[in-house]
Amino acid sequence: MTKSNSIASNIRDIGRAQLGKVITPLLNVMLALHIKPSMITIAGLVGCVPAMIFVSQGNLFAGGIIFLFSSLLDLFDGALARKANSISDRGALLDSVADRISEALIMAGILYFGWSIQDKSIVLFSFGSVVGSLLVSYIRARAEGLGLELSEGWFTRPERVIVISALLLFNLVPQGLILLTILTFLTALQRWRLADEKLKIVN
Repeated sequence: MTKSNSIASNIRDIGRAQLGKVITPLLNVMLALHIKPSMITIAGLVGCVPAMIFVSQGNLFAGGIIFLFSSLLDLFDGALARKANSISDRGALLDSVADRISEALIMAGILYFGWSIQDKSIVLFSFGSVVGSLLVSYIRARAEGLGLELSEGWFTRPERVIVISALLLFNLVPQGLILLTILTFLTALQRWRLADEKLKIVN
């Protein structure tokens, strides 16, 4: 693991540890109410639908708030599954698919917004952001399908959620999309290089 990867990984680990302390009481409440991890995953996905609608209509702030809240639910499903000792491959698959769809929904809303105001840069970089995001996820999935472990990455889903939320909340759509496109493609190239190096060692 490179120094930059190690730093990024350490930051995420520290962040997860701190968040774990905050959300533990909420997890206990969810367990008492018999809330299942899959219910939270689906709720987060469904929440991205009104976020997409608001954004497509130009209400960026409301859409950003809803998207951020819906994405934060992603903090709970895995943690709840671990606490309830109910981790499963089906749950992991549902979570991964829901994450991809939720990102696609909000980016579709942004793309439509750009098209409605005839801003070609928003349309172009919305598409670029989606492609970059999918490549980041696909390269990891393909590498793991080949028997490799590939969790490293500078700009993964948590970072993408932060940037998407920020560009909507602070009305910095063109600038945020350019940043998002560049960083997702760089991360995709990074993961491709790492996977290729690991394959050379294995083979």
